[in-house]
Amino acid sequence: MKILIVGERYSTNLGDPIICESVEYLIKEANQNAEVSFLDLSGKKEFEDWSGSGKLIYSGRISTFKKKASICLTNIGIDTEYLKFKKSHKRKIGYFRDYLDDADFDIAIFAGGQMFKDTFIFPISTVVKYLNDKDIPVIFNACGYGEIASKKMRTVLGKALNSNNVKMISSRDDIESINSLLDNESIKVIGTFDPALWTKDVYNVFKKESDVIGLGVMFAHNMRYKEMLNFWKKTIDELNERNIKWKMFCNGPAKDYEFAKYILHSMNYKEEDLSRYIVQAPKRPKELVDIISSFRGIISFRLHSHIVACSLGVPGVSIMWDKKVKYFYENIQKPERVFELHSDSAKVITELIDAIKNSYDEGIIREQKDFLKKLLVDSSVKNWRKE
Repeated sequence: MKILIVGERYSTNLGDPIICESVEYLIKEANQNAEVSFLDLSGKKEFEDWSGSGKLIYSGRISTFKKKASICLTNIGIDTEYLKFKKSHKRKIGYFRDYLDDADFDIAIFAGGQMFKDTFIFPISTVVKYLNDKDIPVIFNACGYGEIASKKMRTVLGKALNSNNVKMISSRDDIESINSLLDNESIKVIGTFDPALWTKDVYNVFKKESDVIGLGVMFAHNMRYKEMLNFWKKTIDELNERNIKWKMFCNGPAKDYEFAKYILHSMNYKEEDLSRYIVQAPKRPKELVDIISSFRGIISFRLHSHIVACSLGVPGVSIMWDKKVKYFYENIQKPERVFELHSDSAKVITELIDAIKNSYDEGIIREQKDFLKKLLVDSSVKNWRKE
C-alpha cells in the first residue's frame, strides 16, 4: 500500500514534523509493508540548518506590523491577503507539479496541525486538485482551524474540502468553523486529537529526573512585543525569587531562539551566561523531544511544546497566544493551566507547581491516543484506500 503524507514535513517549527512522523509511525505500526512518502506543503525538500542573526527580532516586528496592516486592508474590502498568498504560492506550483504528475498512491493523508489557515490554503487547493485528477482519495487528519481574514481564501479552501476525492475530515479543534465551509452532506467533520500525543512511543523517549523548569519562548506575531518581553522578565524574576532553576528553550524557529537571547540581554545577563540559561535551538524533531523530556515542568507558548510534554508526562502551563492552546487543555480537562499574557507571573508559577504535583489524567490521554489511532488507521486508511 502506497501512502502519501502531506504536511509541514521540514518546518523549523518542529511540532509539525513531529505530527508527520507520528502519523507515519501509526500507519507503519498497523501495516509494516506500507510504503510512506512525504510531501512538504511549503515546498521544502529537507531540514534547514539555519544560523542565528540579531536582525531577526527587528524583521519580526516589521513582519508583524505588515501582517496587521494587510488584515486591516482585507477587512475593509482591499483583499491584500488573497493577493499576497496567491503570489507566494505561484513560486511553489512547479514543486507540486513535479512531485504529483506521476503520483501513484493508494491514499493521501494531510497529517494534521493548524492546516486550515491562510498560509496553507493555496497549497492545499493545488494538492487536492492534482490528487482529484488522479482519483486518489484524500483524508484530512486532525487538522486545526486558524486565521483566515480573506473571504476569497475561505472560498478557495471550501472548494478544496468539497472535492469529490475528499473522503474524511477530522479536526482537533473548532469543528464548527470547518463545517461551515462544507456543502457536501455526506461529509461532516469528526472531532479527534493531535497525533503528537504519541510522541513518547514514536521516539522512545521518556521523562528524565530534573529540577529545572523549561521556559518555552515564542515570538508571537499577534502579541505586543513589549508585553511578551515583560511577561518573561517578571516570570524569570519570580522564579529567581523562589530559587527555582529554569532554562529557556524554543521549538526550533530561529526567531524564537533569537528572542530568548534578547530577553536575557535585556535583563543584563552576559553573553557568556547564555548557554547556561538557554538550550541550543533544536534542528530536528527528536532533538526537541529530548529537550522537553529534560524538564521537571514547562511554562510555554507553542502548542506542541505542550502536546509533546503531555505525551512525556512533563506537566506544563500555557500562555494563550492562540485559541488552539485553550482547546488542547480543555480536551485533557486541565483548562486551569492556560493563562493570558497579562497574568500575574506568581500565579502562573504557583499553577505549574500544582501541575507538577498532579501531572495528567493518564486514562484520558490513553483514550485520546487510542481514539485518534483507530480513526486514522481503521476508519480512514482501511475504508478509503484506492481500489
